[in-house]
Amino acid sequence: MSCERSIGRRICELRKSYRLSQGQLAKEAGIRQAHLCLIENNKQSITINTLRKILNALDKDLAAFFLNLEREQEVVYPAGSYTSIQAANDTHEIRQLSPANGGCRLEVIQTTVQPEGDLGKPHVHRGEEFGMVLQGKGILTLEAKQYGLKKGDRFYINSELKHTVSNPSPTEELHLLTVCTPPAF
Repeated sequence: MSCERSIGRRICELRKSYRLSQGQLAKEAGIRQAHLCLIENNKQSITINTLRKILNALDKDLAAFFLNLEREQEVVYPAGSYTSIQAANDTHEIRQLSPANGGCRLEVIQTTVQPEGDLGKPHVHRGEEFGMVLQGKGILTLEAKQYGLKKGDRFYINSELKHTVSNPSPTEELHLLTVCTPPAF
């Protein structure tokens, strides 16, 4: 498989993971839809300038894009091989369980929220999010509405709505498993 074929296919995969049409991505990248179509179908070479425009529209890094093309996908990830994401304060810990190489269409996060802690101010990001409470009790705030959560409860939200999770317990940690697409970190 040639590098050009890999690039075109990868752009197409990324575009579809964001649920964008060719027209939508072309508009955001400032290129013609016909040009994008030719690139994705390996009918036309791509310049580095055009690739940068496309990746900027997808919020993707150029280096990570090429790194992902060269790397074979791992299947099993050893225990402890996650990436810790430092929280701004000591109220929670986030572990990125899915590969942090920029090539995944979804992101799996394990979060521990300390007693009386939270995930910070309500925030938004592109896509959608599924979560499950593994241990403890919490409160999901979605826009102005709050939902009680307990062990085994699941939630599915549009991540473009303001949301956060808090732990009202004074003694027990809250453990969550969340899956986001596209990746937020």
